[in-house]
Order: sequence, then C-alpha cells, then structure tokens
Amino acid sequence: MVILMGAVGRYIYCLKIMNPDKPTTVAIDYSIATIMIATSLAGSQIGSELFLRVFPPLIIQICLEALLVFLAINSFFKAREISKAEDQKRLTQNPELKLNETLQVSDNLDSSAHS
Repeated sequence: MVILMGAVGRYIYCLKIMNPDKPTTVAIDYSIATIMIATSLAGSQIGSELFLRVFPPLIIQICLEALLVFLAINSFFKAREISKAEDQKRLTQNPELKLNETLQVSDNLDSSAHS
C-alpha cells in the first residue's frame, strides 16, 4: 500500500513538470511504462510457471544471491566511474582547487609531524 501511494503521489507531482524537449507535454514518458509493464507481466508469468517448477528453491536462492553480488559490483564500479568524472569536471572548472587540496594535505602532514 505504501508503494502504491508513493507511486500515485509521484505521478500527481510529475503532472506539473513539463518536458524540457517538448514544452507542451508533461515529463512523464508513458512509452517506457508501457514496455516495462508488459515485460514485467510476461516475465512473472513465465518465471512462476517454468523457473519455479523446474529448479529447487536452493538453486533459485543461489541464482538470486549471485545476481545481487553481480549487480552490487557493477554498481560500485559505475559509482567510481561517475565520481572520477565528476572530480575531473570539477578540477577542469576550477584548476586552483587542486592546488588548494594539495596545500591542505601538506599542511595536515606537517601538523601531524610536529605533534
């Protein structure tokens, strides 16, 4: 129920936001929702009929955990890639920032050496 109410609230909120490419239309892309709903329904039907009847629960659990680990690793590398790109962009926009960070690190090292 909570997910449904959140989705309805987000839908109502997005009705006010206009598409930046098409100023006369709302930002909601119904074609994506149409594709996702159809494939989700088909996948759940096929999965419940075939996959759950063919494989024992232990195999299904192992497959789901392997998928979780795979997605977590991919998310980590993607986040690291995005972070590097953002850092590079930030440094190209403000080149003196790198100098300031270097000075702060050296000041921290000097103060720890004197302690």
